[in-house]
Amino acid sequence: MAWLVAVIGSVAGFLFGYDEGIIAGSLDLVKNHFSLSHTHVGIMTSALPFGALFGSMFIGALIASRFVKYLGRRTTLSFSGAFFLLGALGAAFATTELILITSRFILGLAIGIAAVTTPLYLAETAPVKLRGAMVAIYQLAITIGIVCAYAVNYLLIEQQAWRVMFASSAIPALILMVGILFLPESPRWLCCVGLGFNRLVQLLYIKEAG
Repeated sequence: MAWLVAVIGSVAGFLFGYDEGIIAGSLDLVKNHFSLSHTHVGIMTSALPFGALFGSMFIGALIASRFVKYLGRRTTLSFSGAFFLLGALGAAFATTELILITSRFILGLAIGIAAVTTPLYLAETAPVKLRGAMVAIYQLAITIGIVCAYAVNYLLIEQQAWRVMFASSAIPALILMVGILFLPESPRWLCCVGLGFNRLVQLLYIKEAG
């Protein structure tokens, strides 16, 4: 169970890297499709990192921290998965440059929220002896996401399938959004909100499930 938590939780890291890397292959295709100016190309390219900055600094520090407190780590990560899904589909089916830029910004927000919550969830859920490894998997997943994005770019760039490039991240986004809800909640969060018995049950469940 501990490793399942690490794998599904780290899908957020994979999406981080994937959404960062996929723009490398799709940028010229999108530029030609929408006849973007250099200014619009710059705005579209910076929409995701700016969204991530906004998400981590403002939503992550102010809003997501409240989500984490009142809704739990799992629910907050599920919300980030929903943002990943919305951003991926929005970019894939964009009919205007504004929709595309907005979708990339939403993906950035998802990254910002997940970057705050995922390491917290993994660290609090992991058994002590596996804690470092489970958090490290999240960091590794970011790199794997970038590599996979470049591979997808290589396979699809000749077909000019930039919409498929963007849409492909919807699959891991759906896995994160739904899969995280079937995992145990953070025992520490349960204790903080006064659910001590539930905390004990979750700890035993994680331990017995391996």
